[in-house]
Amino acid sequence: MWIAITYRKRGEYSRSIELLENIIAINPEMWYYYHELAVSYYRKGLSHKGTGDISLSHECYRRAEDSYCILFDKMRVYHLADDYGYHYHLGVIYIEWEKYPEAIRELNYSIENNDNAKVYYFYDLGRAYYGAGQYESSSEYFKLACEKSEEKESLYLFYLALSYVYQLEKGNDAISWGETARLLEKAIFIDGYKEFYYTHLVVVYLASDRMAKAGEYMERYNRLTERKDRNHYRFLQLLLNVLYYSPDIKECRECFVRSNENN
Repeated sequence: MWIAITYRKRGEYSRSIELLENIIAINPEMWYYYHELAVSYYRKGLSHKGTGDISLSHECYRRAEDSYCILFDKMRVYHLADDYGYHYHLGVIYIEWEKYPEAIRELNYSIENNDNAKVYYFYDLGRAYYGAGQYESSSEYFKLACEKSEEKESLYLFYLALSYVYQLEKGNDAISWGETARLLEKAIFIDGYKEFYYTHLVVVYLASDRMAKAGEYMERYNRLTERKDRNHYRFLQLLLNVLYYSPDIKECRECFVRSNENN
């Protein structure tokens, strides 16, 4: 098994899968190998997704799902205690597969009655709700992830801010633009090299009519991306559209998406 894991760590996913399938063919009752097989298929699926081959990536996710189904069946046959980690991993596969209801089911199961649930379990459950368009629920779990990590993970803060943005668009008065901006500023403080943190923060400040702060972060973004002409042009086009056409954040985002598609 360790050789198969080594192949996987090297990015040789097909060799890892072949070795694990041969081991399972010899002894199909070795239930714990099905998890390793699922992980190898999942990683192979991600590699296909990275190259734009979505159909192959989905086939790999399906194979990973099959492996976990067999694993769960064998654990029930042998009356083994359920392992929440396996359900977590399956939930993450469903997120990548964009099967959000299934992801929510598995990730909720991995957290319920599990006092040892890791902080990233809550973050990924937030991602599943976010993908499903359930932004109030996503913000609940992103907030839990932020609290459990003591606001030290920039991505948790970023996605909590995005969940707030969608709720603000729908008129949720329980949250504010100021709190949304604070989350993005904190994310930038933790990791100031992620360009998309700046773009979203500028849009939030423009939408809330705080032009001075928008200008401050626009300049910081410009300094960060001064040698990246393509991204710099996209963002300047976004600002032009926002300043001349609409202060509404939904329009801001649509302009930003169009500028990315056109360049």
